[in-house]
Amino acid sequence: MKEPLVSIIVPALNAESTIGACIASVASQTYRNIELIIINDGSSDNTASIIKEVALNLPNISLSTYDTVGIGVSEARNKGLSVAKGKYIAFLDADDTYLPDAIEYLANLMRDDIDITVAQYNELELPPIVVTARGAVESTLYQRPGFHESPCAKLYRSHLFNSGVRFAPGHRYEDMEMCPDIYMQARNIAISGKKVYNYTNNPDSFVNTWTPARLDALWATASITAKWGRYFSGACRNRRFSACFNIFNLACSKKEEGIAAECWSELRRMRGAIICDRNCRIRNRSAALGTFIGSRLTAVIIRCLRLYGK
Repeated sequence: MKEPLVSIIVPALNAESTIGACIASVASQTYRNIELIIINDGSSDNTASIIKEVALNLPNISLSTYDTVGIGVSEARNKGLSVAKGKYIAFLDADDTYLPDAIEYLANLMRDDIDITVAQYNELELPPIVVTARGAVESTLYQRPGFHESPCAKLYRSHLFNSGVRFAPGHRYEDMEMCPDIYMQARNIAISGKKVYNYTNNPDSFVNTWTPARLDALWATASITAKWGRYFSGACRNRRFSACFNIFNLACSKKEEGIAAECWSELRRMRGAIICDRNCRIRNRSAALGTFIGSRLTAVIIRCLRLYGK
């Protein structure tokens, strides 16, 4: 019996140094029935020509390329969803790669009652488990090991997106914001600690630098709370606290005093509930305790820790 078709969606923007390896990792999959959908979002470098060159040597997969102009990663992924033909959907970033058995492993985790399978960026001591949609949402928002918000290193049944769930355009942290929405469309979700995905940690990437767009972490957690807070109040609070504390740290390091003050106010408001919630990770409960020493001293400690870590 032929394997079900898997549609892999790759947004690409000025990815000339990585797109070749990205495509090669798809071509080398042990799973053979794959369509690769690349959304080239207005690249000004040689991304387009590299894709065309590599496409000449891809006998085992179907490659489709769509050219867009500056629509952003969310809309690029949404464009991929609109044209995907596969029974399953996967997402891969243009600067990352799959391990050779990634898709086969994720597909083998699927059962008749499982709609999403999740693996990892780093190997974890976590044997495959099956959880309900509600259990997966709660564990993800509580940031438990193995439960991550990225759409990558996962496989989705394509019909889940028929509900209209999409990545929010014009925002960063769109994957965090969308994660509970798509999980709640599923029956059950399989989680495994196996590494299937090579993530490129670029020191100049969005997650490693300060820009005003980093504030979208606050937008994402506010949106999650608005939609799901009545069902997962403690878990939503935990995720909101993490976002506020991370932005407070960044704002202090960049001397963004107004932003730091707003985050500090929220941290103080949430700290009691975080400390009392044993489901919250130790890191968050410790940070909540630390807020009692005051924002100025906390900022000094953070600054010292950053200097020490360099």
